[in-house]
Amino acid sequence: TRVAFSCSGKVVSLNGQAESGLTIEAVGTSKTQQQQHSEEVDTNENGFYTLKGLQPGYVYNIKVKRGESNPSVWKVI
Repeated sequence: TRVAFSCSGKVVSLNGQAESGLTIEAVGTSKTQQQQHSEEVDTNENGFYTLKGLQPGYVYNIKVKRGESNPSVWKVI
């Protein structure tokens, strides 16, 4: 049986405006094997995203990806 999880959210600016077209990245590290797994998705026109294919047994950090795909992002915490 194949098992995977998903994570959904919404990206907004400091003034509450939905941010569309931003790339969201999930990078996970396995607790037992020290392997990594990553997934990416872009926010839709209303700022929503759904990351699919997240694997069990991994701890994920989810963030807005910084770089050419997101020119308006200047700092990621």
